[in-house]
Amino acid sequence: MQDLNTPEQNNNSTLEIGHEALAGLQRLFAEAANTCSELLTAKFDYPIEITLDQQTQRSFRQFAYSLAPPINLMHFKNRKDHQNWWIQFDTSCVSAMLDLMFGAKSVDWKPLDRPVTSVEAELLQAVVDEITTVLADTWRPVCPVELSLNQWLHELNEIESEFQDILSSDIVQCRWEISIDQRQAVIDLALPSTFVKSWEKRLTQFHYDELEILAADQVRGTVMLTLDDVDLGAIQVGEMISTGHASNTPLDMVFDGHDAIAVHLGCVNNHKAVEIASDS
Repeated sequence: MQDLNTPEQNNNSTLEIGHEALAGLQRLFAEAANTCSELLTAKFDYPIEITLDQQTQRSFRQFAYSLAPPINLMHFKNRKDHQNWWIQFDTSCVSAMLDLMFGAKSVDWKPLDRPVTSVEAELLQAVVDEITTVLADTWRPVCPVELSLNQWLHELNEIESEFQDILSSDIVQCRWEISIDQRQAVIDLALPSTFVKSWEKRLTQFHYDELEILAADQVRGTVMLTLDDVDLGAIQVGEMISTGHASNTPLDMVFDGHDAIAVHLGCVNNHKAVEIASDS
């Protein structure tokens, strides 16, 4: 498994990524767009179609300067590697989404010519949460992704100030086209080229439907057990601790990819082991 914790920083020319990996990336975002279409159509009970329009590599500065004001740029942190991701709704997309959220039966495509208010941002957060959940699920076969919203930016000078150190860094920009009532708007997604490069091999395998099954020693999981009334500072070597948890009662084991299964703790051939209690 490739290491996400030490991504190589790149502030020079465009980071070279193989076209097969970029094709795998394009497939990921196309699948995520299809899933978002279904979820948002069901959420608003209104036909919404999202498709992948284009994918480009550029500097973060070029990406930021291409955004039309007022800017609606959401800055995310990927908790799996601590790198920045971004999602941008153009003003027509924001206007259309807010119409649907306020229960409109038709969509006014007049661009919103002002930054969103705090109330509007909170409403849009529901859509953002849907998108980031879909992205995490879609990326799971390739690598773990966990996006959390860090800040919402509306002005170019804010972006220049907040991200001065990484303006020259390379990003991969994927543009979604969202269609409502036969009118189109744009959602931009940007992620670091270093992240894409670090998962180049698996993206290529995803493109060719050749993703290998990870070896058991490359899959990590955690079982959590709450102990009541145990003074950890007073524990002595060889002392037995009663957990109060019945051996035939399953515990949840959560893997790095956020999948969870029920397990029993045990021992096989002098090695610690878990027995699968349920796969649901």
